[in-house]
Amino acid sequence: MQSKILLPIKTYEQGKFAIQTLLMNIDANTSEIRLLHCVEDKLARPSFFSATEAIRLADEQLDRVDEYQHFLEELGKTLVDSLQDVRISVKSTVVDSIHDGILEEADIMNATKIVLVTEPERKLRWFGPEISNRIMSNAKIPVHLIKPAHRKGSTGSSRVA
Repeated sequence: MQSKILLPIKTYEQGKFAIQTLLMNIDANTSEIRLLHCVEDKLARPSFFSATEAIRLADEQLDRVDEYQHFLEELGKTLVDSLQDVRISVKSTVVDSIHDGILEEADIMNATKIVLVTEPERKLRWFGPEISNRIMSNAKIPVHLIKPAHRKGSTGSSRVA
């Protein structure tokens, strides 16, 4: 069976690390990989915003989507060069919540697994427990949570939900 992987990307730095980790752990029957960045919609939360504040927030969100689309395209080129027989796609989008956006995209692309790559050495978490736990609890497909032990040569651990 061909596998389709959804690889959520939070930051450009995490994306580079996630791709390196994925390339070390990819299986031969992978047919598609989608890199996804979700921008949380601040306007979807119940709050009072003036019209100018709402416009400013909307513009910031769209700028961030455009910025990350560019980053994802750069990261995708790395995968295209390394995995010539695998279809690579990228998507940056505004969502009500990060975990719901990831799960919805997995459904849209008919993903066979979601791969979340974290790095325990960083104090700032790329996918905090609230996001990763919700994804792992609500996903209809396997979720691979990869926590490499060290950047230098270690493949770390993987938890599948």
